[in-house]
Amino acid sequence: MKAVKGGANDPFELGEEGDANARAMGGVSLRPSLFTRDDIPVADYFTQRDTGATTTREVDFHEIAVPTRGLDMEEASPEASRAMRALMAEREMWAPLAALARLPKDVADEILARKLHAMCSYSFANGPFKRLWIKVGVDPRFDRAYVRSQTITVRLPSNWFQDDDPEGARRKARFASCSRSDRGYHDAVHGFRSIPDVRHPVLTLADVALPSVRAAVELAAASADHSSACDERRGWLPHGLHRKIQRAIVRGYQALLDGDDPITADEASMGAPDDAHVDDDASPSPVAAPDSPRADADALAEYEILGDQDDSEDEYE
Repeated sequence: MKAVKGGANDPFELGEEGDANARAMGGVSLRPSLFTRDDIPVADYFTQRDTGATTTREVDFHEIAVPTRGLDMEEASPEASRAMRALMAEREMWAPLAALARLPKDVADEILARKLHAMCSYSFANGPFKRLWIKVGVDPRFDRAYVRSQTITVRLPSNWFQDDDPEGARRKARFASCSRSDRGYHDAVHGFRSIPDVRHPVLTLADVALPSVRAAVELAAASADHSSACDERRGWLPHGLHRKIQRAIVRGYQALLDGDDPITADEASMGAPDDAHVDDDASPSPVAAPDSPRADADALAEYEILGDQDDSEDEYE
C-alpha cells in the first residue's frame, strides 16, 4: 500500500503525480475539483476526446466542457452550410424539428441525411437540453437565461391514447392527420393547434405559446437565487414552476380537445389561483413518471423523424 505523505486533501499525492505526468507529456493540466468525472481535466478537452467521431457530436450533461468548434463536413453543400450558420446566428438553440421546418425542404433533407448540423452545433445526450441543436461554444448549464430554451416533458392522460375511450376516439378523429412527418408538426403542437401524437411529448419552452408558461419562464429567468444549479431533470426551473408549467400545458391540450381556444383559456386562468391539486402525476393505475424509461420512450418518438441513430446503450434512446 502506498505510504501516506500528503495532506488531508491529497494524502497519497496523486494530484501532484498526475500534474507531473501531464507536464512530461506536454499537456496542460489542472487539479480537478472533487465533483469532476475526470482524473486530470485537460485543455482543449474535445480536441483530444471527441465524442462525435465524424458525423455528430453528443455531450453528456455532466461533462466538464462543451465543444467550442464544429466538425468539418467537406461534403456539405454551400446552401446547407449557409443555412446552418444562419440558424445559429438567429438562435443559439433549436429543437431539430423547428430548425428543419424553417429551411427549404431540399436543404433540410440534406442536413438531416448527412447530420450536417454538427458543423455549427452539438447536442446533449441527456438532461433538460437533450437533443437540442446548441451553438458550439454555448453552455446553457451555467446561465439561468437559457431556461427560455430548455425542454420540458409532460405526461398526457392515458385515456387520450385509448381507442375505446371517448376522449381517445375524439383525439384520434381530430388530430390523427398531424404527425411528426409533417413540417408544421412542431409549430402546431407548440402553438396548441394540435395534440401531440405521443403520450409523453418533449416541448421546447421557447416555442410554447401559452401566456402563463411564458410568464413562468420569465420569472425563472429573472430569479435572483444564485445558489441553485441547473438540474438534470428540471433544468433551471424550480420544482414549483416546473410542475405549474406541466399542468398549464396539459390544460391547454385539454381545452383544445374540448373545442375551446387554449390561448384564450390560458389567459383567463392566469389571474386565478394555481390549481395545484390538479396533478398530472395522479392516476388510478400505475403509470410511468415523466422522467422514467417509459416516458423517455415516448419522448424519443418526438425525434423519430430525425432518422436512425446509434443508441444501443440505452433502450429508450
